[in-house]
Amino acid sequence: YKRQGLYLNCGGGYGMGRNFRLEYDIAYRKMSFSEVEISDLNVIGISIQGGEGDVISLSFMLNGWYDLIRIGRWAVYFGGGLGAGLTSLKNVYIETAPVVPNPVVTKTLYVDDNDWRFAMQAGAGVTYTLNADFTLDLGYRYYATADPKFVTEMGNEFFTNMQSHTSVSYTHLTLPTNREV
Repeated sequence: YKRQGLYLNCGGGYGMGRNFRLEYDIAYRKMSFSEVEISDLNVIGISIQGGEGDVISLSFMLNGWYDLIRIGRWAVYFGGGLGAGLTSLKNVYIETAPVVPNPVVTKTLYVDDNDWRFAMQAGAGVTYTLNADFTLDLGYRYYATADPKFVTEMGNEFFTNMQSHTSVSYTHLTLPTNREV
C-alpha cells in the first residue's frame, strides 16, 4: 500500500491587512495503491488475492489563512477552506481466484468512476519572507470530501471516504498593489 503520491497546487489570493489572507486554489492529488479490501463482495467460492488502482482528486477551494505569530521575517499561520472536490477511482482492478488448491488468479476491472462532493481542508505552517516579492512556505494540509459514491463495473453502488494528509512547500509571489503609471 503506497502512502505517497503526487500533489500539485496553483492559486492566488489577497492579503487583507497584516495577518489575514484570502486565497483560492486548484489542487490535483494522485495516489496509487496496491491492496484492495472489499467487505461486501459476496461471491461463494471466490477469494480476493489482491488489487491495484489510483485515487485521483481535483479540488477547487476558497481558503482563509491567519498569521498567528510574526517575528521578523518569520510567521506561523493556520486556517482552512471550503470548496468542491472531484474524486476518481481509476482503473481499480481486483485479483480473484476460486477457493481450491493451486487456483488460477484472474485480474478484473472492478471500478473506474468519479464523483463530485463538498470538500474542506485545514492546515498550518511556517513562512519566511525572503524579500518584498517572495515568501517561502512549509506547511501541512488535511483535505477531505463528503463520502463519494461510486458504481462498480457490476453495477453495485458503494461509498468510500476521501482524505489526505500532505506536507507542502510553496513559494509565494507578492505582486505590487500601488503601481505608478
